Amino acid sequence: MTSIAILRSYAELSKLRISFFASLSASACFVLASGCFTLQCVLVTAGVFCLAAGSCALNHYQERDTDRLMPRTWGRPIPSGRIRPKQALVFSFLLMCTGSAILLACSGIEAFLLGFFAAVWYNGVYLYLKKISAFSVIPGALTGAAPPAIGWISGGGIFFSPALGALCLCFFIWQVAHSWLLYLEYGGEYEKAGLPSLTRIWSRRQIIRTTFVWTLCTAVICLIVSLYVAVIAPVVRIALLVSALCLAGSGVMFLNEERSRNARGFLFGKLNAYLFIIMALLVCGRLFDFR
Repeated sequence: MTSIAILRSYAELSKLRISFFASLSASACFVLASGCFTLQCVLVTAGVFCLAAGSCALNHYQERDTDRLMPRTWGRPIPSGRIRPKQALVFSFLLMCTGSAILLACSGIEAFLLGFFAAVWYNGVYLYLKKISAFSVIPGALTGAAPPAIGWISGGGIFFSPALGALCLCFFIWQVAHSWLLYLEYGGEYEKAGLPSLTRIWSRRQIIRTTFVWTLCTAVICLIVSLYVAVIAPVVRIALLVSALCLAGSGVMFLNEERSRNARGFLFGKLNAYLFIIMALLVCGRLFDFR
């Protein structure tokens, strides 16, 4: 392979989009806690990114045999033979050690322990539950709440605070809705690979309705977050409300089962964009005075 192809393979191994989003959530919560953007925020973001990328690479290594059984995943770096399992394992180990060292050095033991918890929960507990329960995405979603907590603590926020609880709950609920949308499209592949799947337990209509409820919960909880962080500008509050109504409207469209195959992709994109927009609005409301 060429050097570019090798870099692309390792980037895929790291699940760059997921890792980037995790680090971005940590950065946003750092700013919400501290009220400023500093060099420490950059370092925390880099530490979370490395730790998340290492955990994702380790997940590729752990699920390499299952990935070979599903069309969605058999082209990944390890099943396709582009990266050897041992190379992936070393790569993940280096990334996780680097990320952990950065967090320990620039944010202290609390941030380090939160990162350690996230890695153990994702690569240990969630991976085990995924093999025995179709509802593993619910406890597994706790992993998504760790990066915001790391950012908040690093920014000087109090761990046992209502604001952090609201932020973590926001990311937790969003991740469940996000994961169940994937079940609608790839649940059959999980079944063929011998993994538990909601499509084996519930009808398609039941999954659609349940995902709709989680989507509405995502819209509501993100509005509640604004009550706990320092956002008082009316223009930001109005933008938050409009964003929540747009997501709720997309969820209502998704309920139409005849259109759900097309609406799934539409809602998936809206759900991902919604959380990004909410965090951007909260950060802007914290950094700038729009009154």
